[in-house]
Amino acid sequence: MHMLAFYARFNKNNRNFQLWQQDNHPIALYSQKVTWQKINYIHQNPVRAGIVKNPEDYIYSSAINYLTENKQGIIEIDLLDVWWTNVGRV
Repeated sequence: MHMLAFYARFNKNNRNFQLWQQDNHPIALYSQKVTWQKINYIHQNPVRAGIVKNPEDYIYSSAINYLTENKQGIIEIDLLDVWWTNVGRV
């Protein structure tokens, strides 16, 4: 708790404690290529951290949904390939 209180002193948004970093950099997903780069980056995070060997092995990842036909992930998701197919049809 001491460390959480220490880091909160440097951020005007937190008065008591800070657990997460506050520096995010939003990126516009302006093309299908950029979108897939970001999705693949996210899927690789648990691999880079040494938690799993393959992205689809991480239980909280949507990677398994993209790699299997029966979409066995623990959370139901809308696949982006379907979303990109419908862009502009609203």
